[in-house]
Amino acid sequence: MLNFPTETVDSHITRIYAFGTELMYLVEGTEKNVLIDTGIGFGSLKGVVDEILAAHGNTNPLAVLLTHGHVEHANGSGEFVDAGIPVYLSEKDRYIYLQHSDEVFRRGSLEMEDFAEQEVSAPDCGMIGGGRGRFPALGEKKFNWK
Repeated sequence: MLNFPTETVDSHITRIYAFGTELMYLVEGTEKNVLIDTGIGFGSLKGVVDEILAAHGNTNPLAVLLTHGHVEHANGSGEFVDAGIPVYLSEKDRYIYLQHSDEVFRRGSLEMEDFAEQEVSAPDCGMIGGGRGRFPALGEKKFNWK
């Protein structure tokens, strides 16, 4: 089982550390919450996010924003998609996501001998929304992308 240490950045942002140099950020809004990036997909990042939100008494809905399709940023999105949580990725990064979600690519690029028994999965790219538009507002926090 992998450990996900956390660090409070400020009252509404938590930094989550994962495998290697992966960093994810949970931003808690007054109406919605957003997780920025999902890491490589080992361990249960969703479980950590659920624990953080519960500890803060935050029951607002969660969405996931992937900054781009690289393996260490987007390939942990499967457990969020499986839980019915919306995951957003720019359409322009779809081809990168498809390449990096390939099991052979993931295992080969990450020197996986220490993680041979870890499940490697990524959601069907068709499950990921994206393209131009406005990311859902979090209340007083807003995200836009082009």
